[in-house]
Amino acid sequence: MAEIFHIGILDYTPLEYTRYREQLAIDVLTSALKESMPEDMLLGYTYVRGLRDEIPDKDFDMFLIAGSPLSTVNYSRNLDRALNHIREIISDVPVFGICFGLHAIANITGNGSVMIKEFEIGPKEVALYSDIKGVVKDKRRDYPVFPVNHFYKITNGNGALKVVGVSNEGIQIADATEFFDGNPVMGVQFHPEFAASWKGWYAFKKIFEKTLDMVISGEYSEATIGPIIDALDKTVRKRLLETVYDPESLVGRKLSEEQKTLLMSLFHNIDFRQKLLGKRESERTYDELKGNSRAVIGHFIRRAVKVRNARKQKAIPKKPVVRPGTQMKLKLPV
Repeated sequence: MAEIFHIGILDYTPLEYTRYREQLAIDVLTSALKESMPEDMLLGYTYVRGLRDEIPDKDFDMFLIAGSPLSTVNYSRNLDRALNHIREIISDVPVFGICFGLHAIANITGNGSVMIKEFEIGPKEVALYSDIKGVVKDKRRDYPVFPVNHFYKITNGNGALKVVGVSNEGIQIADATEFFDGNPVMGVQFHPEFAASWKGWYAFKKIFEKTLDMVISGEYSEATIGPIIDALDKTVRKRLLETVYDPESLVGRKLSEEQKTLLMSLFHNIDFRQKLLGKRESERTYDELKGNSRAVIGHFIRRAVKVRNARKQKAIPKKPVVRPGTQMKLKLPV
């Protein structure tokens, strides 16, 4: 019979964001976790809106710190509350951080966050320095890809974080287990929940489209369209350049239907891509992202399961050793 593995999901999204955002976070994260659980484990979870709720006093097998738009660069009461919340549990229960979660872990270890010159969005290659079971690399690339969406990167000036994976913009996977005296603590800068299930992929599409609209409209005045162009398939990029000489000139203009379709091509299904590219184009990019995202989540869950099992074994009282001739001296409980 499968055991229930209980995960506390800590979401530090500011409270001005609606309950729709809260439900979306629950749906996307739980879908990703279910797809990544070991076969003999069932997901049990408690969702905590960290800037509103206290962490319940119950036994958790693991905590997941979700992504959040809460800034770790600028001090705020919300950030202070979030970090204090996390400090309460990070030494005793395995902790896995996603994006904001990794930034929080970095902060608590004495490091920080800095804004990068260009935001990162879409499938990004990540060079791994440690093996993670289940991660695969397509023959077309030098490194495996993961779904990225962020404007900041973490710093590791004091070396408290073990670097597990890096992209062009710095650390993407880091481990702080040694800093926390052997309690597993690990974080990822990217968003594995965006590709681990179809619910996450749909949310990623909406985020990608919103980011595109904000860049094109000029709302992100400090951002260029470059990162979105970089995420495109080479064939799609070539098609786009047939409609405009300089992609940067699209900023501040109304996109044509064809240009919008090309810029959002990453999320088209296999049939649409066949029509778009004029050939049979597989969904192998999504399949690679899905497999790698599930692998990195599952990797940490398996580590947390080992910790839980070890602690259970220690909690079992040892049976008294009965030697010949000493049976009568034993005091047994009534």
